[in-house]
Parts: sequence; structure tokens; C-alpha cells
Amino acid sequence: IFLGGDLRTNTFAHRLQGFKLALESQGYTLSKEQIYTADINQQGGYTVTKELLPHLRKQRTGIFAATDWMAAGVLRALQEEGVRIPDEVGVVGYSDIDLASHIYPSLSSVRVEKEAMGYLAARILLDELEERIAGPVQIYLQPHLVARESTLGALNELKEKA
Repeated sequence: IFLGGDLRTNTFAHRLQGFKLALESQGYTLSKEQIYTADINQQGGYTVTKELLPHLRKQRTGIFAATDWMAAGVLRALQEEGVRIPDEVGVVGYSDIDLASHIYPSLSSVRVEKEAMGYLAARILLDELEERIAGPVQIYLQPHLVARESTLGALNELKEKA
């Protein structure tokens, strides 16, 4: 399941695209019925997860939330209903904010190197001010997964199958 913000926003459209590509590389597909949008805060993740709960217990599944705040709301909703994380539902967020390692269970999250992003933003600004570049600049940084308790059981099973 993908849970993100407004898909007309490039950030969330790109995260959905990346999620689909990662699933496809492992032989899975994501149907339109598995894509949800909501407010990109804890309440948005919580509300959508509460609506999904009757469908989640039918089979083991995972939820990729496009922000760590949304994922925190997902975790809260699952815990209130007694869903075992990650045994029944695995959860992954995006950004790896400090919250991710301090909530329970600790949240697996896609990390973007914030220092590199800040450096590049400053470098581009300086280049524009010094007229070394003109027009829009687009740079992609390679994120990586930081695995924590919210998916560790599922990740261990995948390793055993490999």
C-alpha cells in the first residue's frame, strides 16, 4: 500500500513512481486500489489506516508512507487495533527524521542525505547569484533504506528466501 500526499505534487508523484519501480524489481505490482492520499501529517496517516484496517488483516501487507509523520500515524492506528508490527503489517516512512528512531516500534525509513541536499542548494544559489547558471536546475540524490523494527521481521524473511 502507498500512502502519500497530493499526487499532483512532484514530491509525492516521484515517491510513488520510485515505490512502484522498487516493487516491480521484486516481481510485485501496485494496483490503483492500493494507492491512497491524505494530509501528510500524523492525522492523515492515522485516518487512512483506520479506514483500511478491515482489509489489512486479510493478508500480510506493508504500508509505505511518503512521510515519516504519516507513518507515525499509521503505527498509532495499527497499535490501537492490536495489529502486530511487522508480523502482520510492515511500515516504512520517508525522510528518516529523528522521530523515526524514537517511536515504538522504531520506524524503517528512506533516508535522504540532508547535509548533501543543503550543500547542493547553497551551491546552486551561489552559482545563480554569480550568473554561472541560468534557469531551473534539477538534481536527484540517491536515497537509501534505514531498516528498523517496523519491518525487520519482514526483511529477515526476504533474506532467508534469497
